[in-house]
Amino acid sequence: MSRWRNNVLTRRRIGEFIRRLAERNELVGRASFRFSRYIDTNPRNSHFKRSVQALRAPFQPTMSFHDVLEVTVALREADVKFWFAGGWGIDVLVGLQSRNHLDLDIVIEDYRRDEPRVCRALSHLGYVRREPKVGGIWMPSVVALSDMSGRRIELMEIDWERFGVDSGLVSSDGTGVAVNALRERAFAEGVIFDEKLPCLSRTAQLLFHSNFKLTDKQRRDLDVLKESQD
Repeated sequence: MSRWRNNVLTRRRIGEFIRRLAERNELVGRASFRFSRYIDTNPRNSHFKRSVQALRAPFQPTMSFHDVLEVTVALREADVKFWFAGGWGIDVLVGLQSRNHLDLDIVIEDYRRDEPRVCRALSHLGYVRREPKVGGIWMPSVVALSDMSGRRIELMEIDWERFGVDSGLVSSDGTGVAVNALRERAFAEGVIFDEKLPCLSRTAQLLFHSNFKLTDKQRRDLDVLKESQD
């Protein structure tokens, strides 16, 4: 039994078999979805979660490029200024999809004003606003949305004061460049699959991946960004 628990490949194959069965049987599909949600309620480092994570892998919803384009169209129609961050933001910036993405991070320029408008626009795509999350040192305000399949979107607000000081554009006494210049330094555009999309700049991505403990996934994303400079 211990040998089976440690065999990740075996668990992935079992998970894939269950996924195919769930596609043919509605009851199995519902049960597997609830099981996946139950795994999420367990602490990240719990023995149970580590043991079944590979089994759950085939059921994890992904945020495809098609999903990204749908969100792009919805937010442009809502006349909201936004930029992609996180893993998809890096992929857009470097011009290639480096991995599957479980969520989509979006920075909103005027978060206080436009966050409700963004949520309304995304509701037409099936996304429901969840409880606000505790943000990080760079993005203090974060709200999550998800749909029935489990796809997730996180809306974020940049701490402009901290970004200005740590990027060297603003001194600690508050003097420095104008807000518009900060935004020019933070935002960019990338082309991926022949689509031009808004994203965080290389400077912003490098800065926003610093001063906290990175996950393995975040470290891999950062490697992709750094390798694109070579």
